[in-house]
Amino acid sequence: MHPDADILEVDVVTGRKTGLARAAKKALDALEKAGVPHAVIGATALAVRGLPRMTRDLDVVVMTEDAYLAVEALQKAGFRSVAPVDRSDEPEPMYILESKEGIDVVLVAAGEPESTVVAEASEASVFGTKDDRVNQARHPPAPPPRPNRRR
Repeated sequence: MHPDADILEVDVVTGRKTGLARAAKKALDALEKAGVPHAVIGATALAVRGLPRMTRDLDVVVMTEDAYLAVEALQKAGFRSVAPVDRSDEPEPMYILESKEGIDVVLVAAGEPESTVVAEASEASVFGTKDDRVNQARHPPAPPPRPNRRR
């Protein structure tokens, strides 16, 4: 692998592009278009802040009350939930939606104290998106349980 290759966009084993940049841009644009307040968290947020590490997914936090709107926006953009989404009850703490290329968007639906992550996220460019919200390192969200797993 070339030493200047971006570990967020290139598989370190094969040297091929992962599709993460394209899927992340599509997902973030969909959330923005739908008016869903959100913040990028996880490895992508670390990379934007200058601490890159390899990842194959995009982690995004939204408020619990916006979870179904976020899922719907991602589905309209071509992502599919890996498990059924039951809208008749309270939202799950996490949804995993997959792009056609096999890239996951991990959607964390959270209340307090994660609302601080969304409210205080600063603007940054994520894979070329304009003015996206990215978690600041001083407010890491608590890891939620992972109920929406592939079956």
